[in-house]
Amino acid sequence: MVFYKNKTASLVILSLLLSACGGGGGGDSSAGGGSDGGGGSDSGSGSGSDSGTQTSNYTQIAFDLRNASTLVTTEKAFSQSQLRAELSSGGNKYESLPSVQFHEFVGATDKQTHSTGSGSTNLFSLGADGALSPVVTSDFDANFSFTVKSPDGKHVYAALDWSNYYTSSSLVREENCAIFKITIADNSVSCLVEGLFAEAPWGTWWKEVNDGRYKPIQFDSQNNVYFLSRGFTVTTLNPGTDIEFKSIDYSLLGNSTLVRVDSETGKVVSMTSDADRVNSFVVTAADALVYRTDTLNMIPNVMATSLSTVTLTEGTYWTDGYYATDDNGTVIYRDNLTANDDISIARASDDFEGGIEKRTIKSYRPDSLSWSNRVIVGDDGYIYSMYATYEDDSEGDFSRYEKMQRILPYAAGEVLAVKIPDLGYWKTPLHVSKGNAYYVEEQTHPAYGQYDIVGVQPLSGESATLLFGDALSDVRLDIETWKLSGDTIYFTGLNNAKSTMVSGTIDVKALAEGRPQSEYLVLGDTASVSEDVLEIRDLELLVSEEDRVNVGAPEITHHIQPQEEVYASTIEFNHWMDIDSVSANMSVTERDQFGGYVEDVDVMPIWLGKVVHLIYDTASGSGSSSNQPLKFGTDYQISFGGDGRNLEGVPLSVSQSDSERTFDWSTRIEKGLTIVDAEADNYGFTTGKAINVFGTNVKIPLIDREREFDHKLSLVSALNENWELAFHTTSSEWKGYIKYDYLAITGSLHILKHSDNISDDRDWLFEDPKVIGSVVKMDAELVENNGKIVFSLKITDEAGDTYDVSREIDHLDEDYSLTYTFDDNGFGAEYRSILDNILLTNSDGTTTYIDENFDNYELGSGDYIGGIGVVELVDD
Repeated sequence: MVFYKNKTASLVILSLLLSACGGGGGGDSSAGGGSDGGGGSDSGSGSGSDSGTQTSNYTQIAFDLRNASTLVTTEKAFSQSQLRAELSSGGNKYESLPSVQFHEFVGATDKQTHSTGSGSTNLFSLGADGALSPVVTSDFDANFSFTVKSPDGKHVYAALDWSNYYTSSSLVREENCAIFKITIADNSVSCLVEGLFAEAPWGTWWKEVNDGRYKPIQFDSQNNVYFLSRGFTVTTLNPGTDIEFKSIDYSLLGNSTLVRVDSETGKVVSMTSDADRVNSFVVTAADALVYRTDTLNMIPNVMATSLSTVTLTEGTYWTDGYYATDDNGTVIYRDNLTANDDISIARASDDFEGGIEKRTIKSYRPDSLSWSNRVIVGDDGYIYSMYATYEDDSEGDFSRYEKMQRILPYAAGEVLAVKIPDLGYWKTPLHVSKGNAYYVEEQTHPAYGQYDIVGVQPLSGESATLLFGDALSDVRLDIETWKLSGDTIYFTGLNNAKSTMVSGTIDVKALAEGRPQSEYLVLGDTASVSEDVLEIRDLELLVSEEDRVNVGAPEITHHIQPQEEVYASTIEFNHWMDIDSVSANMSVTERDQFGGYVEDVDVMPIWLGKVVHLIYDTASGSGSSSNQPLKFGTDYQISFGGDGRNLEGVPLSVSQSDSERTFDWSTRIEKGLTIVDAEADNYGFTTGKAINVFGTNVKIPLIDREREFDHKLSLVSALNENWELAFHTTSSEWKGYIKYDYLAITGSLHILKHSDNISDDRDWLFEDPKVIGSVVKMDAELVENNGKIVFSLKITDEAGDTYDVSREIDHLDEDYSLTYTFDDNGFGAEYRSILDNILLTNSDGTTTYIDENFDNYELGSGDYIGGIGVVELVDD
């Protein structure tokens, strides 16, 4: 997976002398060019042309991928011959690093070619030891947009930059090619298809499919190649003579066309028309094609003789969204304007040729006023969603935060919150691997200025590890691009502390296992730099991907069924499984109160590694146009037959009995209060039993109309909802209360003092401590001090951090009460609130437990918890 730095320009200051090598003069012309001679993909009058002469001793472009482990494409150019000279004279790279001179592409002139490699290009390789090497052997300038390794690992496709087509025009004229296919084993080169550029999609590409798995060239199961194409035509006059003349006509207007090219024959098939502006696309593992125009669309089978297109979303003004795919051709997607943040799942239909089947699940975000900006697939097989909010940070600045929630299997609350610069609006470099979330965050030091850290946040809620955040005099990185392959993150950038280009690796498995930094982090210099500006455009790994090797016998290790979840179940295996055999031997059924069979439940699976999420539909066959979740308060059973096999063909029956492959559970009530098991691992502070609240408002008068002060209160509550702990007073002059509330607007705890009299100058006070986790413990104390009522509160979050706040009001010699209120805000509130371990202590130390774990508690009716209404203090 490729991560792109979260800056609009991602510019790195390089310490190299600005070179005049390569590039040459402006010997070509192009319609639609700007003042610098360049042309954009939507500029011009509909066509452009350039021409030039060429001598007969032309030698085909060549690539040298020997010992290359990583290909890096830069925004600016460097001279191949200059780099070769640096390397040949520099000796060992650790003794003398090559000094690379970067410069602007200015358009290629016609050159006398002798295969010396003196042209300017922006493609070079990094060896396994970090050594920088030239890749292209050509006297023609070659401006590449990106490179992509084929799924079988045998080839690399290198695409010239369409948006600056004039910079490679001499090369294009001679080759009639803009997409080169290089065989890694022997460096042989061929043209994928003549007359077509592969256009890098618009900026929304990285917004919509930003998990790094999808690049602008993709492949189906037959290694056919898919890309957004732009056409050109090379015309030759006086061929084979000394005055041979070639010119290129470019098509500048209109939209690019999404095409499929047979990698062996070069046959081109248009998948879309030029009437559609395609912003992004994904070829799934089951040979379906998903692409976004004004709507999100799906071609269920790209191998079909007649291509059928199905629209997945409605087209409305400024609608865009985010989507990802699983290992079996299922697409998970969400649109910005989808009500209640519903997440949709679709795949090719087994029953209707050229059609799809679709599911929708609810995913309530933890912050009611935030907006979704991505669906993330983790290598743990779980699915996450990112949300954007604006909040005051620790320095008091109004900053943009990215917050992550787990949606399959569902978990309430935030997994993490990361502050990012506004400039990186849609390019948050975040990925989930081996139980950690990895992200790049910009820091500022008063002496050293801006630099990047790599944050490693355990999803278990433990403290984050920050890489490159200390020893700034030696390592001060500006990280450009990084990519995950197997258990390793590869990255490149600039070390401003030494003016060197660097490359490095992070072993995510070793880091997750708690090994020392020396065992999981490698950082090495690749070239000395200075004084110029470099942006890394693309990175591609040539190393082998992780092999899927199973050891031992296959087993089902977990059935994950959050009580809130009525849309899905999650099953984890210890092996990579054969999807077809497991699916054919799996059933989900509704059961009666005696465990007997009632009816089958229709299931759509999402396969991610060793995990399968089962998405349910109880409306199947009922004529309903939308799927329905499981019924509330109903018993269900999942059963996996023993003939389900792993990739090696070993059946589940070898290691597990029928009962070990069968899972029974009951769904939650639809609305109201219920007593549930509340183990410490789930809620952080509570054990035994707790009250769960689903889809309703609850008000609990904990102390009602008391006149005696000096009370202490302790309770546990959820942090994924809107709740309020309020101290009320009454007076003929004014009514007021002190309110401690958790508002889902920001995911932070708001502390306010409020009066119903809006003209009162004591009206609003505000604090905003940050809390971690999904529950908090609250310890409140009411005392009288010098004629004033003091209400103090200590809040403890799941990380063990505490926050102390207190407020006081004039003693009005009136009754007061203390109330806990939970309001359904229409988002996470439908799922759950939790209340537990209520304990009141009076001034002389005697206590009243309201059944600490609710083990024998009888629930009342309506919006109140029966029995608590008025709390009476009694001796132990």
